[in-house]
Amino acid sequence: MISNANINNLRVIKTIRSFREINNWIDDGYKVIVREHKRLPLLFRNVTIGEHKVTKKIEIFHEDALKHWFYQQLAEYKKLKKIRYYPYKFENPYGAYLIPPDIQLNEKVYVEDLIEDYVGGYCWVYHRLESCEALWNGEDLEILYDEYEEPELF
Repeated sequence: MISNANINNLRVIKTIRSFREINNWIDDGYKVIVREHKRLPLLFRNVTIGEHKVTKKIEIFHEDALKHWFYQQLAEYKKLKKIRYYPYKFENPYGAYLIPPDIQLNEKVYVEDLIEDYVGGYCWVYHRLESCEALWNGEDLEILYDEYEEPELF
């Protein structure tokens, strides 16, 4: 995952991905913003499982990374199965942002653990953005992400 550093030293918004302790935060005056984690299709990866034509040994090819090399190698293998998968693991398909009781309207904050999927960079494959700045509008966090900005290459 790619993380934007908190270079502006903004107040940090914490994320809960398990709701066992949520009522404790509410008792302390925090507002809770619940969001669903929807998997962004751009972040999925592909692997192909192949059997070597001579040795019969099984090999796994991460085809997104080096497509040219992948197709050269695959010529020596019988393709058994292609699998598309989501490479990031989360305990639950939801989470909640903890909004401090003293947050100000239009305050710019730093969300250290994004619940939603955003593209954070590209190096042969797209990578998930882990953190980002946001703006508190009085009711919700507006994630300050420009979907049209080119992802960082690394």
